[in-house]
Amino acid sequence: MTKPVKASKKPGSTKGGKRTSRKPTFTEQARRKQILEISSKLFMLNGFKNTSLDDIAREVGVSRGVIFYYFDGKREIGEQTIRENVRQYSEYVQQRVRKRKTSKNQLLEFIDACLDYQYDHREFYLLTIDLIGCFGDINDRYKLTIYVNSNTRKWLLDIITTGQKNGEFVRVNAHDLADVIQGFTDGMMQLSAMEPDVVNLKGCKKLMRKMILKTIEV
Repeated sequence: MTKPVKASKKPGSTKGGKRTSRKPTFTEQARRKQILEISSKLFMLNGFKNTSLDDIAREVGVSRGVIFYYFDGKREIGEQTIRENVRQYSEYVQQRVRKRKTSKNQLLEFIDACLDYQYDHREFYLLTIDLIGCFGDINDRYKLTIYVNSNTRKWLLDIITTGQKNGEFVRVNAHDLADVIQGFTDGMMQLSAMEPDVVNLKGCKKLMRKMILKTIEV
């Protein structure tokens, strides 16, 4: 069996608890991306727990040593898979929201974009839930959940406070409104992922828009 390459040579790897500063080459970036993409497909097909590093190496067409060259193990691959899924989701939502000129329309577009992405990428949502549930103890899972939610909450707060400053929104508690909207979108994403043939996303979005407008309009 090929021995794993030493950590000191890994691009962006840990050494003594610190990341090395060497920037990965284009080839290394491409290989790392390939490993993550194939791992994601295997996790979706077989589940995180039922997918081994040998399975990943075999599907990529490399040895276990090559996998360890880029990642510390399956857990890191799983965590990076979550981060990549969140990145793609965030980019999609941001691109749609930024096209809206007013804070009101940005807030409404945020809800639609979140639910539309989940509808078109249901498998990624289910994969993220599976991965979070497989990591460590409750504190580990809590930290991952915070990572997934924190940027969304901050972004919502920015939209709401900007709308209040420019006079578009009435003076409601921005944190409460952000939590309600995030709770709605997260809950609907979960329901529609679990029961796509039961949940009427179009109708739910329409009703939520009416509720939000009643709350924020001056």
